[in-house]
Amino acid sequence: MMQENVKHKCITKAYEHLRSIGKVHTKTDVANIMHASRPNVTAALNGDSKFLTDNFLERFNVAFDNMFNIKWLMTGVGDMLSSTSSAQPQPSAKAERLSDDEAYKVPLVPISALGGSLNDFNLAVKRADCESVISPIKDIDMAIKISGDSMEPEYPSGSQVLIKKVNERAFLEWGRVYVLNTCNGIVIKRLMPTADPNTVLCESINPKYPPFEVNLENVNGVYRVMMCMSFK
Repeated sequence: MMQENVKHKCITKAYEHLRSIGKVHTKTDVANIMHASRPNVTAALNGDSKFLTDNFLERFNVAFDNMFNIKWLMTGVGDMLSSTSSAQPQPSAKAERLSDDEAYKVPLVPISALGGSLNDFNLAVKRADCESVISPIKDIDMAIKISGDSMEPEYPSGSQVLIKKVNERAFLEWGRVYVLNTCNGIVIKRLMPTADPNTVLCESINPKYPPFEVNLENVNGVYRVMMCMSFK
């Protein structure tokens, strides 16, 4: 019981810190950023031990860019903020606030996420090499263009997707669409689990394309698709 009380006090302090710096305003904001169920997140933030687990705390911290000291979140020991939380973010990894109308400028990475098969591209590009697009939502890392028809009709070829990097080892929401930066190239697919925890099943929306497996050891980055902007 004492440990549960410590976790509740720490998550409450973390939540209040996020509110104080304008990262969130409500518990619903936390749920949206975590891409998790609002009732479950609310229960965890209220101290319900069924939901306020170590796994939840890890997912919470990842969702907020590992801002907090995970040891502190779980035990109350140490500093609240991680040693890297004050570091300057990479220029290519954050949206820039454009104006007060909730619009944000993000880099459009000059590669395509293949709607078909893998290809020989790499996501390691500089912001200076990118044009920018306007995003209606914040906390977006970048935008990329879709190529191919395997994710149609939801993600038509030529459309742009807004993506945010996630920790694939800490949290993948099965059935959601992600962009994978693999050693063989960039691919956008709906991810499903396999019997092997080290691999994921990549599914197309277009039924004429068969699914395939990708080993996470061959993945350099996983990005959650937050929004698709179609210009058709």
